[in-house]
Amino acid sequence: MKRDMDLVRSILIEIEEGRYTFDFDTLKVETDDQMYELMKLKHHIAIMVQAELINLSGNSPLWREDAPYNQIEVVGLTWKGHDFVDAIRDPAVWRKTKEGASKVGGAGFGFILELGKAYAKQELQKLGLPLL
Repeated sequence: MKRDMDLVRSILIEIEEGRYTFDFDTLKVETDDQMYELMKLKHHIAIMVQAELINLSGNSPLWREDAPYNQIEVVGLTWKGHDFVDAIRDPAVWRKTKEGASKVGGAGFGFILELGKAYAKQELQKLGLPLL
């Protein structure tokens, strides 16, 4: 399954805004293949934990083989998760970041984060704010 950075961004922003539970039984998915979309969401939450962007509750079914995989409980964003959201929160910065990454044929997470920071700095400079 391919990593979907738009989905990663959306999940991180939702967590930052206070959504800590992802209930897969009641989740609304706008697609003909709902099972694939639910698997995709679970996969992305799992890789976001691996990337140290989010923390899950120790009771989260993602970690327990005997529990039904119907609900994921997020504790919150990590420092790295906050940094990523801060860098790419603005839709215009996110669009430029994705365009820049696509010009080099895709990019890893670290590169996307740095590119997002660079575009965010450009936006701050347009506002006349001094940067170190």
